Amino acid sequence: MIVIREARRWLTERPLHDPHVVRVSPGDVQAFLELKRLQGVSPRTVNLYRANLHRVFSLCVRPWLLIPSNPVAAVEPLRCDTHEPRLPTMDEYERLRTTLQDEPMLYLFVTLAWETGRTLWRASPA
Repeated sequence: MIVIREARRWLTERPLHDPHVVRVSPGDVQAFLELKRLQGVSPRTVNLYRANLHRVFSLCVRPWLLIPSNPVAAVEPLRCDTHEPRLPTMDEYERLRTTLQDEPMLYLFVTLAWETGRTLWRASPA
């Protein structure tokens, strides 16, 4: 929801001043994503912003029938370098779990992700 909150704040404070959804154009979406890129957000994360906005505007097209087309569909995702995922070190993992002790769902998610990734990494051929 952070993506949607940031996009809404940007659209209401900057170019469109609290627009109706029908007034949001592909150029507005492009400008928001460009701002994120200029703030140092990685291309993968900018694409995540785009994907989240695409989903929200898709709902505005169908099933809600608020707009005739999705303005995000006209905005191309950024090209990203492919890289191999890396497991955190045991120290990084333990620090993350310590930080998340007051967040039981995130703690559980991180533990599950760690155990799944570690198991898959050990099972994969070298």
